[in-house]
Amino acid sequence: MREKNENTHILIERQLRIYKRERSAIWQCAFNVDGRWQRTSTNERELAKAKKTAHEILVKANVKKELNIAPITRKLKDVATVVAKQLEKDIKNNTAKPIYKDYVSILNNYIIPILGKYNVNNIGREALDEYETKLAKKMRKPATYSTQLTHNAVLNMVFDEAVLQRFMTELDRPKLIAKGKVSERRPAFDLDEIRALRDSFDAWIKRATTDTSSKLRTLLREYVYVLLDTGARPGKELLNLRWKQIRYTHHDKENGSHVEMTVSGKTGKRKIIGWSETIEVLKRQLKEQGLGGIEEATESNNNGYVFRMADGKEPQSFQKLFETFLKQHNLLIDPNTEQKRVFYSLRHTYATFKLTYDKTPVYTLAEHMGTSVAMIEKHYGHLKVKEALPQL
Repeated sequence: MREKNENTHILIERQLRIYKRERSAIWQCAFNVDGRWQRTSTNERELAKAKKTAHEILVKANVKKELNIAPITRKLKDVATVVAKQLEKDIKNNTAKPIYKDYVSILNNYIIPILGKYNVNNIGREALDEYETKLAKKMRKPATYSTQLTHNAVLNMVFDEAVLQRFMTELDRPKLIAKGKVSERRPAFDLDEIRALRDSFDAWIKRATTDTSSKLRTLLREYVYVLLDTGARPGKELLNLRWKQIRYTHHDKENGSHVEMTVSGKTGKRKIIGWSETIEVLKRQLKEQGLGGIEEATESNNNGYVFRMADGKEPQSFQKLFETFLKQHNLLIDPNTEQKRVFYSLRHTYATFKLTYDKTPVYTLAEHMGTSVAMIEKHYGHLKVKEALPQL
């Protein structure tokens, strides 16, 4: 056995020792319970008192073990910080799920500031009620049912880590309940409104007062058309799409001409299919960017982005421009929900049309849209989606 320095004293071989940290006069205690080492402070400066306290800590820890109580605990802040660092490491190494960035934000902005002061094995109803109240205050509105489910998932990650490190037991884990308001039916467009939307774009583009404005409005139209044709998630799924991520199939005997696009978004990488509408948009974008034909562009490993201005710049304030367009054409408010329509309304319209007009099986639609059957049923239950479940 190697010698220990003067700042380390073994009290029970392989079971109990005390030591001093660098630049600290306080003795620390390391003890082994059930094959696992734990560490805590004796809060003593004198060696004799520290030895006595260390033995007491070991005795109490073994009693707690017999009573199924965590032998030592930590502040929730300490455990949550470990979880956040692990998630950030996964993000840096490209092994994370897309939602991990949201989890880190929830930990740093809500969970640690609100619950960090509590011992992780002592999160009871009072603490959870405090979290709910302060969360609503920080968000400036009560958390929805969906938001509470997400926060509960992150809290359970913290508790999982605490159990793993034996800072708490499963008996200490609080039961987390989501009791927020279920999200309301989402705004969409009906068939007549989609026709009005499409019929209004060209004249609106011509009314632009500058060449830059005209080109930005044109790019918005192309973006909207592809969202309606594919059901893609608005945002980076399409805005980060590159030509090399598209595969074009011309006159397939079974399905006709179509494009297969590999996109990355909320649920990671997935493939979406675009039909004639999307193909025509891509052809116009290729012409605008001076890149030639669609077969050549999609087979040449071109690293350029699809939805960019001719000078390569990413469109800015797209959502605001879309809102302006809808408002000018009396399409901004969905009369069924009395909510403002946004880009996501196009995705909801796509799902609605596929279920009601194309009679697409629920499983097929969920897979194509990168979501679950449960989510389809939740958000489109008003379309009597359950009637389609036997197709599964």
